[in-house]
Formats: sequence, structure tokens, C-alpha cells
Amino acid sequence: MAKSLPASAAAAEIASPVSSRARTERLNLRTTAREDALIRAAAEIQDKSVSQFVLDAATEAAQNAILDQRSFRLSEKAWNEFIEYLDRPAVFKPKLAALMKLVPSDGTA
Repeated sequence: MAKSLPASAAAAEIASPVSSRARTERLNLRTTAREDALIRAAAEIQDKSVSQFVLDAATEAAQNAILDQRSFRLSEKAWNEFIEYLDRPAVFKPKLAALMKLVPSDGTA
């Protein structure tokens, strides 16, 4: 018996690639002058209209958000192994701890 984490059919439909259907819906949003200038500059760099730039960026962000919530299917054996990994206690890894304490040479952290 395969186990799966739930995902709604609507989410799957939304996350699927955008089709060539006619655009009939409208989104309205307000921005600050700074946000507007930033978006317009980026759209110009990518040789897109502001609408297309915003639509592309928002669609990609929405797909990623939905894909992060998608289900995955596992066999009973794989599901049990997955649960075992989740349930096992953490193990201290000295080399990993030392690595995490390192500061990049450029001073960013």
C-alpha cells in the first residue's frame, strides 16, 4: 500500500504550466514609488512589459509555493524508512559544528 501526503486537485491544476488560454482575469496592486521603479527597471532589462514581468515573477513564485506543498508517494517500506529517519535522535557531528562556526573570508555571515 503506497502512502502519500495530501495535495488538492486545485493546487495541482494551479501548479501546472500556464496554458495558452485567453487572459480574462485582472489583478490590481499598489506599490511604493521605489518598488515601482525597481520593477520597471527589471522589466526593461528583460525586455518585457511591466505586466508580463510581474505576471511571470508572480506565477513562478506561486508555482514554487504550491510545489513545496505537493505530495509524494512512497511504498510501505520506503514510508516506514522515512518515518524511521524522522524519528531517530539527532547525532552531534563535530566536523559539521566546526564548519558552521567558520566565518567567510569576505566577512559576510
